[in-house]
Amino acid sequence: MLIERQSKEAVRLPWAHLRIPPFPLIAIRILQLTNQEDVPMRQLSDLISSEPAFSSEVLTIANSALYAHRVPINSVLQAIAMLGTDNLKGLCLTVGVRAYLGNSLDHESLRAIWRHSLACALIAKQLAAAGTGDKDSAYTAGILHDIGRLALAVISPREYATLLETHSGPPAGALEAERELFGFDHCEGGRHLIADWKMPPCLTEVVADHQP
Repeated sequence: MLIERQSKEAVRLPWAHLRIPPFPLIAIRILQLTNQEDVPMRQLSDLISSEPAFSSEVLTIANSALYAHRVPINSVLQAIAMLGTDNLKGLCLTVGVRAYLGNSLDHESLRAIWRHSLACALIAKQLAAAGTGDKDSAYTAGILHDIGRLALAVISPREYATLLETHSGPPAGALEAERELFGFDHCEGGRHLIADWKMPPCLTEVVADHQP
């Protein structure tokens, strides 16, 4: 349920009363499979290949400069073998969030938030490559870093766009403004999304309390 505010009063609705569009089911299933201790490679490959649009984008990104492999990747199974399941999580989230945004509001604040998430992912990957982080999970962590912002932008797009424009300074100011407007900030929103979308619980560590 998208909230159309008719006054200047804060939204402040409890999360339980909100209805956020579901995350693409195939992306959730991929995340669940890649989170298993003994990842079923063939089952994972068959799942991705069962969705032509999804698998096509997976292969496009796998062959992009993001991963920079010297040989072309021609199949999903080859992509899994060459990228590894940790990298596949980030790639899957990228494709999944794009599909999610395509099914949600077509609003500039959503596009801006997604560009920010991609920037976080790429910066995290670069830092990890320099030896300052976990290179396998860095990109995934970057994509998830501010995913709770998507929830706030879907809940009340105009108000949140204004908030982002107004609080472009230190993160603490934006977090406080989010709490005043919604009753919770995007870190808490991210935790709720992970649970509501039935993503692996371990991913909540990435979105929880990540700002100073």
